[in-house]
Amino acid sequence: MITTYYSVVQATDTMTVPIGSLLPGYRCVILDDFSQPVFTGQEGELFVGGVGVFAGYLGRNELTEKALVDIDGEQFYGTGDLVHFDSHGVLYYVGRKDHQVKLHGQRIELGEIERCLLQASSDVSRCVVVKHDDDHLVAYIQSNNMNEERLRQYCRSHLPPFMVPSMFIIVVQLPLNANGKLDRKRLPTPDFSWQHDVHDDDCLPYIRGGFIDCGFWSAYGPSTIHTGCST
Repeated sequence: MITTYYSVVQATDTMTVPIGSLLPGYRCVILDDFSQPVFTGQEGELFVGGVGVFAGYLGRNELTEKALVDIDGEQFYGTGDLVHFDSHGVLYYVGRKDHQVKLHGQRIELGEIERCLLQASSDVSRCVVVKHDDDHLVAYIQSNNMNEERLRQYCRSHLPPFMVPSMFIIVVQLPLNANGKLDRKRLPTPDFSWQHDVHDDDCLPYIRGGFIDCGFWSAYGPSTIHTGCST
């Protein structure tokens, strides 16, 4: 469903192109975590109403209740997109609500970390960051020639400390499903058990000692995994 537009001119800063303004016939509401309207510059979830909003899922009331909300007697669709608007009412995309996590009281946009990793080196062809056991961020890096210490240092210089992954797992190939999309269920499980009984200075030489060869994904044959911890 296309609901916004933005005119790009030669002088436009292409690093911060907004998603724009609403098309005629559409309305939007941006709500915070408490279902309250946000202020200028404040981040919230985008809800869209108007001509393009469907009435619901046929015979699937539970899905309808999750997707649509009633605001002042009108049905609005919850997009799951996190946005904010400027003083001119122009919308800016921040990320996906389902890609945002809370860790130790801090709200983290996983996509921001992934973008940082992709910018760290051309050797990083693909990556994904996940929250593990409510205590750690784990970065999975697809690369044939990448040093995890280099990645860690880059993240430390470009991200707040609470957004630097606790562990980096470097693989030759990230697992994909039959549709060619990332299969998160088949990502290798990180092992943090050593953190409780050894010092960081002792564990790093062992972790960095080499690549671990494993036949984790039968569909792709033996894969290479390299893990490292963040101190």
